[in-house]
Amino acid sequence: MNFYPESKDDILYKSEFITTKSENKIEECLKDLNAEESPIGIIGLHSCADLTVTSIRIFLQMERVRKLIVMPCCYHKLKMSDGKFENFPLSTKLQKNYCGDFLNRPFLRLACQETASRWCVMSNEDHINHGINMFQRAALEVLLEKGGTFKKNKMSKISRDITESYKIECENIENLKNEYTMMLENFGSSEFVAEILTCLQATIQRVCENLVLNDRIVFMREVAIERNIPLNVSLRKIVDDTLSPRCFAFIAQKI
Repeated sequence: MNFYPESKDDILYKSEFITTKSENKIEECLKDLNAEESPIGIIGLHSCADLTVTSIRIFLQMERVRKLIVMPCCYHKLKMSDGKFENFPLSTKLQKNYCGDFLNRPFLRLACQETASRWCVMSNEDHINHGINMFQRAALEVLLEKGGTFKKNKMSKISRDITESYKIECENIENLKNEYTMMLENFGSSEFVAEILTCLQATIQRVCENLVLNDRIVFMREVAIERNIPLNVSLRKIVDDTLSPRCFAFIAQKI
């Protein structure tokens, strides 16, 4: 079925790596669409890691970009340089008030994990399987710390046998299995404890995510004041977080 055939010639598909220096690439695309003089907007559906911040910076630096709608995600994949995140904290306000080292990658992982709403609607079987999976991953990270890799196998059901759940590559697989068995003996209710930890994480997830999101809101307002850009900016929940945990979108418009 051909939807909106009259708009077909007004769509251009391009694959580009976007940075804050991509203004010329954007202008070239607009030229190809015969839209050199038109005001434009930036829309991003689940803009991963630094892409959200890049979109915000382009929106603020290009005068003709009048609107911005982006859904951020994957905060834990933000790029680091010299041991620090390049785009977090972003706002001057948070940078000045930030002390300590808790704004690290584990903090960002908490910010982008499942919400409490999704955790609450999981069945008892889901919680058991999730606990097993969480413990096995944690155990493998410890056991393979000195060397080796692991990758999740595609299975319809979670297995308590770690070699069935994961494809493991290491020097001595039998030794690893023995160490894992000893770990299970030391932590008898491993999956139960792991799921309790997940519950604790779910209760503070929103606090962590709110800090990340509001840092970006404050940054946009700071830059708008500095550059004298009349700006309306808001953060809105646009989907049910039981369907998609990353449910917030930045909506900004130059007045």
